[in-house]
Amino acid sequence: MVTQGSDYRMIWTHEAWRKGGKKPSVSCELHLACLDRNKKLIPLPPILNR
Repeated sequence: MVTQGSDYRMIWTHEAWRKGGKKPSVSCELHLACLDRNKKLIPLPPILNR
């Protein structure tokens, strides 16, 4: 699942399941933010906006 946390952040939620498992073996949440060359937070490019 992918959600847009704000104009500055996208969040991906992932799960890996074993065959026949009743719960995920691994779960993670990945946050993407864009920075300029000076490491200043900038808005996501339009191609990523939903």
